[in-house]
Amino acid sequence: MDLPAFWAVVAGGLATLGGLAALRGGLRRASPRLRASAIAAGTALVAAGPVTAVVGLGWDVGLPVWLGLAALGGIAVTVATARVGTATNPGRRRVEPRSAGRPVRKLAILAAFVMAAAGSVAMLFALALWLPLPPADRALVAVVLWPMLWAGIVLYLFAASRRRLAYGGVAALTGLAGLSVAYGFLG
Repeated sequence: MDLPAFWAVVAGGLATLGGLAALRGGLRRASPRLRASAIAAGTALVAAGPVTAVVGLGWDVGLPVWLGLAALGGIAVTVATARVGTATNPGRRRVEPRSAGRPVRKLAILAAFVMAAAGSVAMLFALALWLPLPPADRALVAVVLWPMLWAGIVLYLFAASRRRLAYGGVAALTGLAGLSVAYGFLG
């Protein structure tokens, strides 16, 4: 990495870190008169981060480097502003949160994760089989989308008010994806 590219990465990282700190301060501690200015300045600095990184390194390297810097900046701001200590009222009884009407059992959690894993793999395998892309790109799309689809299905299964219908829908989509894959290989 040459020197201008290094300074572009440093400038992008500092802009992102400064923007995150300004956003945090603007949302937490600023007076109502200064809140809008702090949020605008923080947003502008966070937006300047990828621009400086892309200018210095190009799109193919600059944007992933900035995304990594944004993640590290968020972690740094969170760690720097975290408060560690005891509860303000330790004698108070802790109330457990309730789910939407009925408790979620451990077996239901395991079933949701297993069903979501099987469903997401089957659906993305079918998608990768039928995409009009080269094989390496199809595999890359499936690998990148898999954790997001898995998490989305798990959230859907937990958030559904009628869980049996949700599980049935995911099972039906998994079956259709399996049939699509079978047709793709045999047809």
